[in-house]
Amino acid sequence: MDTYYAHSTDSADKFDWQLLEDHLNNVSEKAGNFADHFNASHWAILLGKNHDIGKGTRPWQAYLRHANNIVDEFSKFYH
Repeated sequence: MDTYYAHSTDSADKFDWQLLEDHLNNVSEKAGNFADHFNASHWAILLGKNHDIGKGTRPWQAYLRHANNIVDEFSKFYH
């Protein structure tokens, strides 16, 4: 598996799935900008880059692809 995703959609061809690297970069940039106001941007960037590191695992990627029969029962509340 060469491509890692952070978020998926119902799209079978994955054209609109968010890449994990893009997600981590976006979050770290936003966190850094917020934390810059209290001189903690370095820490926020570091935390942003690592906040979803677990999504880089095979079980999470299988979950996104619906390949491991795990169903998120709570997703109906936030979709």
